Amino acid sequence: MKIYHYTDLARFQTIIDSEKLITSLAEKKLGVKKPALWFSSNPIFEISMYKGIQKPDGTIQYYLTAEEMASKIGLKRFEVTRTESFLTWKKYQRKVKNHSGVYLAMEEKAIKDGANPDEWYALLSPLSLERVDDIGIFIDGKWQLLDNQDAMLKGIQQAEFLDAG
Repeated sequence: MKIYHYTDLARFQTIIDSEKLITSLAEKKLGVKKPALWFSSNPIFEISMYKGIQKPDGTIQYYLTAEEMASKIGLKRFEVTRTESFLTWKKYQRKVKNHSGVYLAMEEKAIKDGANPDEWYALLSPLSLERVDDIGIFIDGKWQLLDNQDAMLKGIQQAEFLDAG
């Protein structure tokens, strides 16, 4: 089964530079004893993966669509083959019992916004990019592999646009 780690343009470059995907910094800040690296089996987009952006009026817009994320902050994904080391959402929740209230609230909000927790998978350690099957970029409403030259050029143009802002 293929699963996907979705990320924005800024985090994408950090991942490429470090040559690995790392566990959640947000969970580390919350004091979660077993922070995870999150994946989804949804091949299009995981609506709950990005928590939001600050709008000009100071409010936060949560749960961007794939199109909004691609146009505002870039949207990339890492595709991997799921192995036994990836925990389902339910198994992960059992491992982090001490934060069950946090995760219950997160799950309820995500479901309300259209996510499906049955598609969520957690890995409790970093993942080398050597284990990544493909890397994609979301352009013009569809996923393109980064080994495609046109996709690479559009990704670079998008990066320049975002860095200029």
